[in-house]
Amino acid sequence: MKKTALVVIAALLVFASMSVNIAASGTKPYLTNNIPEISLPGVAQESFADAFSVLEEAVTEASDSNQVYGFNYPFCGPGGAYGACWWQLDTSLATAGAKWTNQKFAENVLRGFMNVQRENGRIPLHGPDTLLSADLKCSSLPKLFRTAYEILERTDDPQLIRDTYSMLKKYLDWWLTERRSDNGLILGIVEEWLPGSSEFTIQVETNVEVVEGCCVVSKLADYLGHNEDSEKYRKEGESLKEAINKYMWDEKNERYISLTQKGRKSLQNVWSVASFDVLRLEIADPQHIDALLKDLTDDSLFQWDTRPLTSAAKTDKQYNETKGNYAACQWYGSIWSMRNYTVVDGLEDIGRYDLAAYLALRTVELFDGNYAEFLDPPDGSGQGVLRYSWSASDYIQLIIEHIFGINYDNFSKTLTIAPVLDESLRGQTISLKNVLLPDGGKLSVTIRYETDAIIISYEASGAKDFEKVIAVPSYGAEYVAVGRETVTEAAGTYGTRYSVNNQKRAKGEIIFAEPSAADKYEALLPDGADDTDNNAADEPGLSGVDIAVRVFPCVFSAGLLIFLVVFIIKERKNKK
Repeated sequence: MKKTALVVIAALLVFASMSVNIAASGTKPYLTNNIPEISLPGVAQESFADAFSVLEEAVTEASDSNQVYGFNYPFCGPGGAYGACWWQLDTSLATAGAKWTNQKFAENVLRGFMNVQRENGRIPLHGPDTLLSADLKCSSLPKLFRTAYEILERTDDPQLIRDTYSMLKKYLDWWLTERRSDNGLILGIVEEWLPGSSEFTIQVETNVEVVEGCCVVSKLADYLGHNEDSEKYRKEGESLKEAINKYMWDEKNERYISLTQKGRKSLQNVWSVASFDVLRLEIADPQHIDALLKDLTDDSLFQWDTRPLTSAAKTDKQYNETKGNYAACQWYGSIWSMRNYTVVDGLEDIGRYDLAAYLALRTVELFDGNYAEFLDPPDGSGQGVLRYSWSASDYIQLIIEHIFGINYDNFSKTLTIAPVLDESLRGQTISLKNVLLPDGGKLSVTIRYETDAIIISYEASGAKDFEKVIAVPSYGAEYVAVGRETVTEAAGTYGTRYSVNNQKRAKGEIIFAEPSAADKYEALLPDGADDTDNNAADEPGLSGVDIAVRVFPCVFSAGLLIFLVVFIIKERKNKK
C-alpha cells in the first residue's frame, strides 16, 4: 500500500508540474500574459500594463456551443456599460492592439467575424443587428479592413489568409454595391459614420475607410495570385480617390466636406476632424495638403498646441464640450483616440513624420492611465466609459507601431524597426523590451535619440528567417547609417526614409547620424564596422526567472516520469 501511495503521489506531482507549465503559456487571461517592458518619458510601466488589462476586462467568452450573437470565439467588446456584445468597429479596433500579446486570439476574432457575416457580405453594426428595416440593414465604419490586414501579415496560417480574403472581398463588394451613390462615392447611414444619422449621407471618413478596404483586398488578392481581383480593386480604390477629390473638396473653405445623399453640400455639415482622414493613403490632392495642414495645426481650431485633437473645429457652430455619458454630441468636440490615430496614420503616409511624431506622443500622454471613451478638451479628463477598449488599444498601437515603429511582416519575411520620434525625446533613451512576436520569440529595442544621431539597438529571438530592416523616417533632417550602406527612399509627399537591411542578424546596433556628424560616431563602431552578431547565444528578452519558469516544470516532469518508469519496472521484477 505504501508503495502504491508513493506512485499515486508521484503521478499527482507530474500532473501538477504539467499544469503549472500550461498555466504559464495558456490562454487565460487572454491579453495580459506577455506585456512588454517600457521605458518612455511620461509613461509608467504600470499604466502601460493597465492598457492591456482594459482589453482583458472587455473580453467576452464565446464558442461554437456558446455563441454570442453568432460570434463563436472570444472577443473584445467596447467595455463598461456596453456589455457583452461584439461591435464591428469596437471589436476591430480593440483586436488591433490585442494582437501584440495574443496573436491567436486576434486570428480567432477574424474567424468570429466570418461566422456573423451575412449572405450578402454585410457585417452588422453589432450583435443584435436590430436597427433599420429588414430590407435596409446597416454596418458601421469599416475599420475591420485595416485590422484584418495587420493580423494577416503576422500569421503563418495560409488557410486563415484565404478565408479572411474571401470575407473581406464579400464585405467590400457590399459597400461598393449597396452603398454606392450616383457620383460613385460611398453612402453611410447610422454608425457607418460617426456620430451617424438616420438618413443617408456621403461622409469623408466612410469613403476613406472603403478606399483602405480596396487597398487591403487588392494586396491580399495579389499575394494569393488572384491577379484580376487585385487589379479590379486597385482601380476601384483609385476611382474612389478621384471622386473624393472631385466632389468633396470645398474650394471656398479649402477643406474636404461631407455631402447629402444627392451629392449636394449639407447645410448642417460640421467641420469634423475626420475631414483630415484624406491624408491617409495620400488620398488628398497634393495641391490641397498645405491648406489642410495649416488648419490641422491651428490651435484655435483643433487645439493642436494644447490637447489635440478636438473632434470638431472649435469655431464651428455645433462644437460642444459635454461631460458624462456618451450622447453622440461628443463627436463634435471631445477628444477621441480613434480620430487622432487616423490622423497620425495619414501624416505618416504623406511623410510629415514631425507632425505624426508629435501627435502620436501627445495622444499617448493624454490617454496614459486615462483609457476613457473620450476626453474633455479643457482639462483632458476622461468621460463616458472610463475603461474603454479601443482607447487602450489605440494607445498600445501608437507606442509599439508608431513611436517604436515595430512591424512584423510574414508576407515579405521582414521585421522592421522604424521609430517615429518627437523632438521632445531628443537627449533621451527609450526602450521596449520583451515584445512578443507571432512566432513565439521576443524582440527588445533600445533607442538613443542624440542631438545629431539616432542609435537603434535590437535583439530578437523570433523572426529568425526574416530580414531585419532598421530605419529612420524623417522630415527635414538627413541621415546616413554610420559604417553601413544607407538606402534612401522618398516617403509620401514630403518625407524621406533612411534604412539599413541588417539581413537575418538576430541582434545589432545601427547608428543613423547627420552627415556632418558621421565621423564622430564612426569611432563608436567595433573593428571592421560590424556591430552585429548573426547568432544570438541566448534568447533575448528572457530573464533568469523567465527561463526557470519555462524550463523547470518540464525538467521536473521528465524526472518524475523517469522515476515512475523505473519504479514500475522494479515492482514487476519483485513480483516475478
